[in-house]
Amino acid sequence: MRRVLVTRSAETAGALSEPLRSAGFEPVEVPLIRLEPVPGAVAAAAAERRFDGLVLTSAAAAEASAGVVAEGWPPPLVAAVGRATASRARAVGLPVSLVPPRATGLDLGAALGALPGQVLLYPRAAEVTPGTVERLRATGAEVVEVVAYRNVAPEGLPEHLAAAWPVDAVTLLSGSAARRMAEATRAAGITVDIPVVVIGPSTAEVAREVGLAVSAIAEPHSVEGVVRGVVRCLGA
Repeated sequence: MRRVLVTRSAETAGALSEPLRSAGFEPVEVPLIRLEPVPGAVAAAAAERRFDGLVLTSAAAAEASAGVVAEGWPPPLVAAVGRATASRARAVGLPVSLVPPRATGLDLGAALGALPGQVLLYPRAAEVTPGTVERLRATGAEVVEVVAYRNVAPEGLPEHLAAAWPVDAVTLLSGSAARRMAEATRAAGITVDIPVVVIGPSTAEVAREVGLAVSAIAEPHSVEGVVRGVVRCLGA
């Protein structure tokens, strides 16, 4: 059975592992990212001013934006970059009203349209893929960025990767995962000469920047699309 590396956080790996298993692959889970929330970051921003919109580009951002008690919260517009983020946001009580047809920052900006004079809150990771905030500002809105969580490397990551190797394909669902993969494989002395399947074009861009050869970009840009990409690379 072909082995596929699943690099999502331990809390979310199952959402990819299960469909991979159903497709006939053996998922090998080695989380590249551990999320550390910044407590109260979104609540502090919401207490300082009112926002016209909340922009969510990850499930972690949705979780960081839940449970806030402030006047005018949540804002009238809650936008999520994709279905998975929207699902998590709704699960924690945020009424998502806008999801673009494709899960990219470019499509999210296009779906928001023109928002001159409005103020958007953008809770994000400490490190993000370049371009998203610029696309949001292109709407004409004022964009207030808040670092709501940090992506850190799990302890002993190079050793965990070495123990899991060899695998037949790698899946990467964020630019930060791509960077961490490159760093950890170098530290472990591993050469990544197998198919690398990424969730979208921004992740592909980062992967290539750090020296990973991208074999497939998910279409659609979702877990389902990642599984399809693995099938294209390895066969059913």
